[in-house]
Amino acid sequence: MKNNIKKTKKGKKRVWDTKLVNREQDFQAYILWKSLPDILYGKDTKTLEALGITDEATKELLKLKTQTQFAERFGIAEVATLTDWNKKIKDNNLLINPKELFKDKIKNVLTALYRNALIEGDAPRVKLLFQYVEDWKEKSEQEIKSPELKEIAKLIKNIAEK
Repeated sequence: MKNNIKKTKKGKKRVWDTKLVNREQDFQAYILWKSLPDILYGKDTKTLEALGITDEATKELLKLKTQTQFAERFGIAEVATLTDWNKKIKDNNLLINPKELFKDKIKNVLTALYRNALIEGDAPRVKLLFQYVEDWKEKSEQEIKSPELKEIAKLIKNIAEK
């Protein structure tokens, strides 16, 4: 394995083995970057903030559009490092679940839904709001014509009510 030597901004040399995941912070940043929706890659700060993304580190990561840009930003000279990291992420299922990434943003979606349901007053938005906030479920009834099925339906209904 090769060692890479990089100069810091102060001109001092530092050495690390990029084939190993010994750059844990960079690897964790890479996992986060790979976990974020790629449609957000390269977006400007104003757009990201409008979407509710306010974390500075996340905004910085999302400025990067490609793995090459990621490697340049983090001083990763060997392409094989990212290839190894991609394999490790895939093999160990390390990507962050999108639900977890955006869980704290759901309040913004609900606020927008509420606002638009009030403004528009259209049935789909109102229905969705009631379903989410009130756990409302649309009733569905079926007409049963067969006497045998009616009897079975009564038994099921009695069991469900107990």
